[in-house]
Amino acid sequence: MELSSFEKRVVARTFKADSGLGKSALAVLRLWIVATLFSACYFADHYLLLVWYYGFLRVHKEGLHLTYSPSPESIEDYVVSNGDHLSKVDSFVGLPLAVGVWLALIFVGYLTIKYLSHLTKRAVYRKTLKKIYDA
Repeated sequence: MELSSFEKRVVARTFKADSGLGKSALAVLRLWIVATLFSACYFADHYLLLVWYYGFLRVHKEGLHLTYSPSPESIEDYVVSNGDHLSKVDSFVGLPLAVGVWLALIFVGYLTIKYLSHLTKRAVYRKTLKKIYDA
């Protein structure tokens, strides 16, 4: 069945690549949010806490790292590889730093996923229009 030129124009105007995220892109974004939450809490939080107290150069020069992280129920201190102790109250500085890193990673991931989703939808849109006009 051949479409008339009017029908082709109507289909071309109404069928547009949408700028929203698709279902698969939303699933990838959810996975990205969870993965960046874990990385920000477990890796960036401890590293940024040490950088906050000791400075970037000293952390790298001396190879500082946390040797002991207490459980959430205990009231013990964090132990640094140079023998210092950081209290749990002092470690709350790491929370806003980790949240900042987490939000930045989410923003970068969202922009990347949105861009890739848009490219995919645009390719499908072009392919569909080509089928319509070739028919």
